Amino acid sequence: MMPVSDIHFTTTFPLLFFYFIYSGLTAASSAMWIVAIMYAVNPNDYLSVSIITGNGSLITGYFNEGQELIVNANLFLSSWISFFSSIYIVISIIVEKFKIEDKSFTQWLVVLISGAALVANNMNTLDAACATDDNKTCIRYVRTKFAIAVGSVGIVMSLIGTLMAFLNKSGGFLQIFFDLISTGMYLAGTAFITTASGPARVMGNTYFALWGGFGVSAKLLHTHVTEKFFKEKVDDANFRDDNVML
Repeated sequence: MMPVSDIHFTTTFPLLFFYFIYSGLTAASSAMWIVAIMYAVNPNDYLSVSIITGNGSLITGYFNEGQELIVNANLFLSSWISFFSSIYIVISIIVEKFKIEDKSFTQWLVVLISGAALVANNMNTLDAACATDDNKTCIRYVRTKFAIAVGSVGIVMSLIGTLMAFLNKSGGFLQIFFDLISTGMYLAGTAFITTASGPARVMGNTYFALWGGFGVSAKLLHTHVTEKFFKEKVDDANFRDDNVML
């Protein structure tokens, strides 16, 4: 009869082997998409997104100088979908490996990605944000710098929120404070940056990053406020209803 230790080894070793192969391929795929997304949606590379300039463009009469324009929608959307899919799989492996029960961990990572996209994209388009010589007085230039500020705040808040979720310390007043800052900054960004004179008037990296960051930040704020102030009231109400039925 085969010893118990040998049975355990023969049954778990193939699983561990394929698990490490799967994790390695997933990490390699995510790393490749992180590099690929920098080129696929970079306005300066003119692959899927371009920047409106005054060099004889037929559409400068409608769009403003320095705005983004998606020139290859299939490449733009497929690149972002593939990127988020690969990152989501890596996050799922991390959550399973370290047994992270806080669902805000994944959501804060989405805020982190949107903040990084805002900073990187608007740093690339800062020079083309205004056609005048005095860039400091150009409204679009100022709002492009504000987009960089929104992304920077989103990165800082998301790193703090991710760390708190990893340590299972989220849900308190401090977490709600960070949620308020992140939601407020993204809300201001959608109000000032997606207007007619802003750099995200049309759909592009900045447009989707702003609305995505605002949506996830608002969801985090709603979840933590509900858990902090209303969960006990709801539980008490349900408890009283159960007693009445009994």
